[in-house]
Amino acid sequence: LNYSWVFRNAFSDCVEAGKPASEFAARVHPEERDGLIEALMSQIAGKLNTDLFTYRLQRADGTWEWFQEKSVYLGRTEGAPYRIVGVCQSIQNHKIVEQNLIAARDRAQESDRLKSAFLTNISHEIRTPLNAIVGFSDLLSDTSAFTEEEVAQFIATINKNCSLLLA
Repeated sequence: LNYSWVFRNAFSDCVEAGKPASEFAARVHPEERDGLIEALMSQIAGKLNTDLFTYRLQRADGTWEWFQEKSVYLGRTEGAPYRIVGVCQSIQNHKIVEQNLIAARDRAQESDRLKSAFLTNISHEIRTPLNAIVGFSDLLSDTSAFTEEEVAQFIATINKNCSLLLA
């Protein structure tokens, strides 16, 4: 399918049928309509605009298709262009790929956020019992300062926290 033909026909159908430019404008998505029509009118008035324009154009079935176009003068007469040549192509596939990449990026960012939250949580869950194990193990390095009952309680606390780690 020749997409520049689709665009040209969308515009020239209106012009050749004697329809107002508003009929073509109605086929341009409302978010891009004013900018595109302003650029077209400026170009016709003789103001050179070498910008690349991206916009959506409504197809006959009512769906929107992304297009990109650029035009230049081939010549001028008394300050006004006598011939404007442009290239217009569908970039719908590019937009679909772009949307898929954005969605994949968003999923990856959410996954990274969840991973970070998980690691923060698991780190806390590991550090708490480890602190008790390490602390009470250090105390057991010199049992002479404690009673047998206190030593037994330290060992019980160490075993309890080991069980929490392994659970």
